[in-house]
Amino acid sequence: MKNILVTGCSKGIGFQIVKQFAKQSDTSVLAISRDSVGLNKLVEECKLINKHFVLKVISLDLSVMSSIELLASIVQKDFKSSVDGIIHNAGFLVKKSFTDITNEDLDTSFKVNCLAPFLLTQKLIPFFTPNAHVLSISSMGGLQGSQKFPGLSAYSTSKATLITLTESLAEEFKMTNYKFNCLALGA
Repeated sequence: MKNILVTGCSKGIGFQIVKQFAKQSDTSVLAISRDSVGLNKLVEECKLINKHFVLKVISLDLSVMSSIELLASIVQKDFKSSVDGIIHNAGFLVKKSFTDITNEDLDTSFKVNCLAPFLLTQKLIPFFTPNAHVLSISSMGGLQGSQKFPGLSAYSTSKATLITLTESLAEEFKMTNYKFNCLALGA
């Protein structure tokens, strides 16, 4: 049984990723989101796909750093200290003029978009199986040389940090079989 942790699962990309895993009989998923209503909908839809799919959902705010410790302890207990993959999909979008961005906007953007993936990966590496894979969902706005849009300076900067983190981890762990990839998605 493969054990996968997916963040940002109450709607959109994360929701659909978990539904794809529900089609597999050899995968269990720990799905994380702030939105418990969306998580409940995810559970219902996954049951329709595969009533035997092992899905655990947890409503947590990844901008609260104590959530990372809690997730690590849940993985240790529920996944029996075995992690085959992490999909860092959670994101926090700030769409404001550069001069209107508050410290709180910036803090939350960086906590959710890059600090949580950094710390969560760091806490879970001791539980990685030999071929573990970490996939981070970023943005085209975080790629150097791509077109930038007004109002997305905090978001794009934090997503650029996630891209660089992924590249750094791929380099640091290149002597292992761990895989680190990042998808930079566009509109």
